[in-house]
Amino acid sequence: MFNALRASSERQVSAISGASMAYSQLVSALFGGFLSAYLGASDYGVLNLARTIFIVAVAITPLGCDVALIRRLGSAAGEPEQMAGEVNWLRAISIALAALLAGACLAGGANALEASVFRYPHFGWTLAVTALALPFASDMALLYGACRGLRQPLPSVIATYVLQPTVRMVLIAGLLLVMDRLPAAAVGTSVSYIAAGLFMMLVARRVFPAHTVRVPGAAAHARATLRFAPVLGAAMLATIFTRALDVISLGYFTASEDVG
Repeated sequence: MFNALRASSERQVSAISGASMAYSQLVSALFGGFLSAYLGASDYGVLNLARTIFIVAVAITPLGCDVALIRRLGSAAGEPEQMAGEVNWLRAISIALAALLAGACLAGGANALEASVFRYPHFGWTLAVTALALPFASDMALLYGACRGLRQPLPSVIATYVLQPTVRMVLIAGLLLVMDRLPAAAVGTSVSYIAAGLFMMLVARRVFPAHTVRVPGAAAHARATLRFAPVLGAAMLATIFTRALDVISLGYFTASEDVG
């Protein structure tokens, strides 16, 4: 009976996950087409380049722990509170690194990139606004791996493939009525990641309670995971960076219209 119920539950999760991913692809295709046409090639190129750099940063800041936790939590037989504490330690490291990168962008790094590398009007401002969401998106990525490791992927699937694209679409559409085109798209994109990240933080309060960081052994397990996590994350980062390389190269060598 238990095996039958488990199989039924897994089929439901798979169906919901598949539908959520299809919804995300549909929204991205339809709204992305509208947005690119509405913004124009130049502004959409600036937005696309900033978002591409943001996605690469989101892949870097978890330090591979998002991938490692799938393996670690899926095979570990440790105490639940100890594993929850380990996840929280790794979250703290990832959020701190992401906040450091976001702070560097806001403190002038984004403007420096505009001045010396990607010489497009308003690129620095667009990247800085997008970077505000980096700590939230990084935490969401790590929690995605942790939830998959625990075989409870639905909250992260909903946040990643339903909540974030929906908020982005609705918010940008509303902001276009009261703001200029590029600022509206940049703010909407950033806030959508923040909203999805906050949702996952609320989920994490229940699944990974904050007090578990004080559980004996949690920090040691986090250090052990950090020793092999970057190796696992390197393959995913290489794939993401390879896909992003064409946009980044175009951003360096060509006009923003070509990037768009």
